[in-house]
Amino acid sequence: MKKLLLMLTFFCFFIFSAVSAAEYSAVSTKDSADWIKNKATEVFNALANRDKGDYENLDSLLTSSIDIPYIAKFVVGKYWRTMTEDQRSQYQKLFKYYLLGMYKTFPLPKNTNGINFEVSQTIQKKQHTEVTVPIKIEGITTTSENPEGTIDLVFSLHKTNSGIKMMDLSIAGSSLLMTFRGKIYDLIQRDEEEMEWFLEDFETWIPSSEQYYEDM
Repeated sequence: MKKLLLMLTFFCFFIFSAVSAAEYSAVSTKDSADWIKNKATEVFNALANRDKGDYENLDSLLTSSIDIPYIAKFVVGKYWRTMTEDQRSQYQKLFKYYLLGMYKTFPLPKNTNGINFEVSQTIQKKQHTEVTVPIKIEGITTTSENPEGTIDLVFSLHKTNSGIKMMDLSIAGSSLLMTFRGKIYDLIQRDEEEMEWFLEDFETWIPSSEQYYEDM
């Protein structure tokens, strides 16, 4: 079940593909709903036209739609303050390639006809907007015992200087931010809170990627 939820979380990343509060603001409910629908269309098109092993368009959608620097900084939490500037820069790069590598480990369909979703609710908070999207994926969320198989996804969006970005995704009540933070904290504490050791071990989490090693 955990593996299924993790796979669905990363898949939904692409369907819709300490920080100063002044940098972010909520998104209007209409703009939030439109953003979700537009991103879904872009991702469905990218999946339909993707050749095996071709992730260029999907990588571009991820990096342009998700606030990766915000997520990276949030999940490392209090340990951000203990890093040097060089360590922070290295960690941000590692985290980006960790995300880019992780979704490639799951099978991505070209046929999106079995994916059904709708925006059911938008709630504007002080610094972000939450968008609830019930989703059903034939063969993944549906079973013979539960043919409806609808799961509520809650996307958290905020407005940055470069436009609307996704900063969290909750699926089946589980927050992506908090899931990442738990994994990162476990690794840091196993490394006795030594940031150099943590960065070395974190790099081993990145799935093999030729592009990553070229960029490094």
